This record gives sequence, C-alpha cells and structure tokens, in this order.
Amino acid sequence: MNSLSGVRSVISNIYLGILSILGLHSRNIPVTKHTQRIETPSVKLISKPKRTRCSTGKSFYQFDGEQYPINTHGGKYSCEEYILNSGIFQLLVMLSFHSRVLSIRVDLHLTEYEPTNERISKLTRKFVKKFKREYSMKRIAYLWVREQERAKSQHYHLVFYLDGNKIRHPAKVNEWIREYWQGQNQPKPPIIGRCYSMVKRGDKSSIDEAVYRMSYMAKSRGKGYRDHYTKDYSSSRLSPLTA
Repeated sequence: MNSLSGVRSVISNIYLGILSILGLHSRNIPVTKHTQRIETPSVKLISKPKRTRCSTGKSFYQFDGEQYPINTHGGKYSCEEYILNSGIFQLLVMLSFHSRVLSIRVDLHLTEYEPTNERISKLTRKFVKKFKREYSMKRIAYLWVREQERAKSQHYHLVFYLDGNKIRHPAKVNEWIREYWQGQNQPKPPIIGRCYSMVKRGDKSSIDEAVYRMSYMAKSRGKGYRDHYTKDYSSSRLSPLTA
C-alpha cells in the first residue's frame, strides 16, 4: 500500500509539473504548501481621454493620475488638453502592448491652402498599411495636428508611435514619407533635430520625454484657422491591452 501511495505521489507531482510548464491550472487541483500558484502579470488600466476643450499653461499636465511635463515655455504659451489627452493615451496604449515604442515626429507643409485634411488623412492611411506590411506590425498609433499662422497655407505636425522591438531608427521612415510627400508635389519635409525617441515601458523618464516633445503639437497657437467642419487634429483609436 505504501508503494502504491508513493507511485501516486510521483505521478501527481509529474502532472502538476507539466501543468506548471504549460502555464495551465485546474480548479480541481488544490493549492498546498508544496504547490505554487502562477500569477499572470496584470496590465495597468488606462482611462480613456476626456473630450475637453480647455487649455493649460502649466508646466505639468495630469493624465490618469500621472504628472507629465509639457512644453509651455514656463506658462508663456498654452496647450490644448484634448490634444494632450489623445497623444498621451495613444502612447500608453502602445506601451500596454509593446515594451519599447519608437516615437517619430514629421512636419509637413503644403504649397497651397486646402480646406480639408484629406491629404494628411490619406498619408496616415497609406503608412499604417505600409508599416504593417513592411515590418509585420499588428498596430500603429499616430497623432497629427493642423496649424496655420502667418503662411497662406496650413502645415501639419505628425507623430507615429511604432513597435520599437521591430524598428529602432526613423531613417527609412523619414525617407519613405519624404519621397511620398514630394511625389504629391508638396514641399520637401524639413529636417527636425532629435525627431525621434525610444520609449520604454516602465521608464518614466523616457515616457516624459516623449510626452514633452508631443506636447509641442498641442500648443494653442496656430489652431482654429480652418473651415468650420474641418478638424484641428486627428489620432488613431487604439484600445489598451486589458488582460
């Protein structure tokens, strides 16, 4: 009888070991002092951005319980909160899926004023498909804003958030966008100093840097010079990983 009990104990331990390796569990298997429960790491829930039309001149902005530095030149300028909300949210969504996210900013000018945003919308649609095809990316986040100040035509600021485990430098992306934009008979995109940054999940300093750079796009100055039914901005609509 003792020999039979020993065999059963060995078989039980082997069975539990296989389940542990596979990451499985059974409701019929009790947890004892000899059995360790395997916990799945939880993902921090991210609140959806509020649709507010307020602006802020503060140097820090609070989103979902966290403080982020923003570029207001010490209160000299203001930033639109609805753009900050969208930009921060889409970045955090990407970080909920990917441990590294490459942030790339591009500036695009037009030769003539256009009442709609169809040109920039077409560009984002094209490159979302291109990134998925060229890099086998499952998701791409972006944000663009429309501005016009003293020039007769509007210009756009655009930021892409890409899987940083599959692409780590923006050279190829910048080349693609430059060729496409000039192929539309539009001005050559200007070269932006430090146009990219690598954001790492859990690294608050890298997240802060990306948010600070993005916040320049949220500045109130230059917004509103458009037709009534044309938007000042648009973004991807990714939802965060919740399990």
